[in-house]
Amino acid sequence: MNKIRPLALAALACVASTTLHAQTIDRPAVKEGDKWRYAAKMEESKGGPLVASSREFDLWVTRVGSHSFLMATKPKDSNMPPRELDVNLDWSTSLVKNGEEKVVSRPYLFPLKPGMSWDIDSTDSHLSPSVKTLRNKLHYTVLGWEEIKVPAGTFKALKIEAEGIWSKEFEPQGVRASSTTSLGPNGQATVVNTQDAHTPDPVGGRMYRLTWYAPEVKRDVKMISEDYTPAGSVQHRTTQELESFSVN
Repeated sequence: MNKIRPLALAALACVASTTLHAQTIDRPAVKEGDKWRYAAKMEESKGGPLVASSREFDLWVTRVGSHSFLMATKPKDSNMPPRELDVNLDWSTSLVKNGEEKVVSRPYLFPLKPGMSWDIDSTDSHLSPSVKTLRNKLHYTVLGWEEIKVPAGTFKALKIEAEGIWSKEFEPQGVRASSTTSLGPNGQATVVNTQDAHTPDPVGGRMYRLTWYAPEVKRDVKMISEDYTPAGSVQHRTTQELESFSVN
């Protein structure tokens, strides 16, 4: 009897572990004072090899309402005031245009569980004088549970993958001038100027996101974000890892 009991306990532990990692994860209760510190590595190509830079930054919750919360973010080494952003309670973000609210970012769709998926299709306009619209389309899939180690520790996290495309349309680029000169019958020169507006062709490329969401942290412990050029090479890559956190 005593020889069987350890095997039974091991089997029960295995079942409990399987049940834990198959369960759905509800939306976290974000509270005032929750804070996180991340180390971020940014890589960018400007027509050549990727150039890397690193920075630490802090995020913390300053106010929680019935539908959203206010999150402050600031680089660790900056003397500037923090940037504050209104975030929905499920960690999505919205824009209000023409009196209507639209979700433009949804990194998680609660309750989270392995195998689920969702889509985000957002268009932003007039980001700069030359850009007419920027459209991002992403398809998210929860791949499953994974143990991951970051500077803040080792966590059991849900691995979430997103793939999609970005596309950009441009505003007309002013005028393009040209001139021709011709000689008249009496030898006089005549200059003819023509001007027309030029609109660059639309461009686009692929996007890739990989996130590890840990319930005890209330958000991701690691994130990889990649944007590609129209030709398929990496244009931007950001890798961020959790260094420390304090949540209520």
